[in-house]
Amino acid sequence: MKSRMAVPGDMLFLTMAAVGVCAFPVGAGEVYTSVAKLKLLPKIEKKLIDACDRYITSRPDDPGLANIKRFLFSTRPQNQLACDDPAHLENPVNGFRFLWRLVDGWQRATRVRCAGDCDIRDSSRSFLQQIRSSIDSVSSWPSHEDVTGSAVALTKLLHTYDLDPDDVAKGRLLHTQTMPLDPDELFVLGEEVHYHHTPQDARMWLNISITRLEEMRDQERLLRDAHHRLREVEKKIQAKGSKGQVVSEAPDVLFTVGYEELEDGDEGGHLPVLPSNKTARPIRGFYQSAYEDLCRQDRKSPKEVSDLVCWYQHTLIPYMKVKVEQLHLDPAILMYHDVISDSEIADVKNISMRLLTRSLLGKPDGSGHEGMNERISQSAWVFDDLEVTSRLSRRIQLFTGLSTKLQKEYSHAEAFQVVNYGLGGLYEPHEDSVRMYRKLGYEKSPSVRHSGDRLATWLFYMSDVPAGGATVFPLIKTRVPVTKGAAAFWYNLHRNGKPDLRTIHAGCPVLIGDKWIANKWIREVGQTFRRPCSLDPHE
Repeated sequence: MKSRMAVPGDMLFLTMAAVGVCAFPVGAGEVYTSVAKLKLLPKIEKKLIDACDRYITSRPDDPGLANIKRFLFSTRPQNQLACDDPAHLENPVNGFRFLWRLVDGWQRATRVRCAGDCDIRDSSRSFLQQIRSSIDSVSSWPSHEDVTGSAVALTKLLHTYDLDPDDVAKGRLLHTQTMPLDPDELFVLGEEVHYHHTPQDARMWLNISITRLEEMRDQERLLRDAHHRLREVEKKIQAKGSKGQVVSEAPDVLFTVGYEELEDGDEGGHLPVLPSNKTARPIRGFYQSAYEDLCRQDRKSPKEVSDLVCWYQHTLIPYMKVKVEQLHLDPAILMYHDVISDSEIADVKNISMRLLTRSLLGKPDGSGHEGMNERISQSAWVFDDLEVTSRLSRRIQLFTGLSTKLQKEYSHAEAFQVVNYGLGGLYEPHEDSVRMYRKLGYEKSPSVRHSGDRLATWLFYMSDVPAGGATVFPLIKTRVPVTKGAAAFWYNLHRNGKPDLRTIHAGCPVLIGDKWIANKWIREVGQTFRRPCSLDPHE
């Protein structure tokens, strides 16, 4: 009788503890977009496992628990690995497998199943229902949209970094090795990519799954399902091909830029020759190939690299100098080294963690929307009313000579935008200028409504990334590696006030790692005598 009474108490403790560990409000598809939040979930899952183990130990002969016993047997070591190694879920293969287990595995494991006419005990039925209720009560528990997002992100990594899908299926990503994907996991990848990405990629995953399943003797049903899904995919590919349609490997893009504006920004052949048609065209269409190429490797020639230098820059404080590395001459792309300490990084992360929400994409009408494929991250706005952020803003002003003063009106800069990237986290080619919003009157924040355009960008790197994640400038073949403690700096505008479209840039997909950055956008207002305008319309 005591053991039966202990179950509700165990579950009450489970529910309250789980919510306490990760009480971050999230919506559908809001877990895979932040690796930092994803890494909190193994501890919650462990509480579920411990509660199940306690109950099963008290009822070893209950036939209604056979299904969850099998599930726990395979889940326990995987969970322990994720709990012991914080970097385990920074691998997108592990991340996808983990999310699918939380969303699908636990639901299947807690279904009441019993072969034959055996009597399922009411207490066990109630216990399994309580497990599902506990999962539903955890606000940060992932949803099916997270499985979809992680599957598409993993697939896009193959294309960006020219990875062998067979290697990825075997758990190999560059220099790292993890557990291979099971045939059922490969099948799920194929299904998700089929419905939410491209049929060609779905065919790729399904073929690998079928090859694995044909080597097994106890998966006939899954093999039939895989063949059935593959036939559907093949029909879809043939149907689109017969209509003369090109099946795109990429979704629509986030921003559009008018041809006329691009032509006006062309200086010395830096931008591509464009047709006379003045209709808007996605940025991605122009720059995607160069963007992905830069994500894979640096494309500067030895001659271009030989012209770049490093130096110690003097500041207004006589004894303080800062290490500066030149990454491109014109426009100047600079990297400042050792400009934010580990303790400051920890403070900014801790402050931001509970404020993170899905990063939005700007649209020409001034609104924002959640783009599943174009920007995979979560962000938070952190103001200078805190000691650490105030100190960092003053430091930026010291190093750049530009004012970073925040005000209720006519603000010289914006608050810090702190960003944590997700599985395969990226931000596709875009510009930091907000001229579209200003032209149409859609800048609604009173503090920057009359502050002019974003003159310059300062970008702190707050983590190291083992692979991927570089900031790249496709038009000038410039690549900024993610370096913890460093910061990138560039001007978004010419001295005549027009946008310098050569600074269109992107955040490459994070192949392995947990990427954190903090942006500070500096506005035109307040910089009149710090960066004087030019009377030459061509400067």
